[in-house]
Amino acid sequence: MASLSLTSLRSLNHARINAARPVARTSSCMKSRATATTICNAHAGRVACVPANAPGNYAQRMRDAGKTQGVAKAAIAAVKTVDIAALEPVAYLSALSAVLYYFCLTINAVMMFAGEITPKHKNWGVRVFGNMTEQWPMFLSALWTHAIFVSPVTAVQAGYVWLAMRALYPFVRLFTNENEPATMATTMPQYFVNVYLVFAVVMKIGFGATFNPFLSPIVYMVLCGTSMMVVHPIAKMFLK
Repeated sequence: MASLSLTSLRSLNHARINAARPVARTSSCMKSRATATTICNAHAGRVACVPANAPGNYAQRMRDAGKTQGVAKAAIAAVKTVDIAALEPVAYLSALSAVLYYFCLTINAVMMFAGEITPKHKNWGVRVFGNMTEQWPMFLSALWTHAIFVSPVTAVQAGYVWLAMRALYPFVRLFTNENEPATMATTMPQYFVNVYLVFAVVMKIGFGATFNPFLSPIVYMVLCGTSMMVVHPIAKMFLK
């Protein structure tokens, strides 16, 4: 105890008094001398004092202890709670999309029991489920991230547009081929919805700005143009 400074002894006495109280408190002290610096932490009646040049950088960790507590409190205060009730429409929409997914899956799965079918019929069944699997994972991730970090209201509004176009696809595809205008009229809005949901999150979290949904077609076309004019020419150089 003789090695403790006067300030350290006061901290020890203060800690012992607080130890008898229902709530423990933490105090720290630092005493500078001509030859060395002693760092002391008192918590629940215990005092630990080490030289500033103690091995293992223990002294620095003791200095940072108070800072860590402050950062933790600030982080907890900054947590934004999510209203679960507000997410119920999002969950309902997700469940409806899952029902549609299994509807498309069964169209493809039971073709082997449908008797004699034409190649066009088989291609229809394969593409109904194939196009669904291309769209659905992206839609779910975009829907929920948008609902949590931007707005559950706009997520549901855009989501029902996607669901309506998705439900139309199997029936429109009966009368058209893959890249005909009528088919594209059902698939392209789905891409635009996904782009809006995703880029709204990117703009809000990354830049603190909003994203206009009417810019979604432009963003999608820019992505397609970049792939066509930049990515594929580079790929041709290596894939010969």
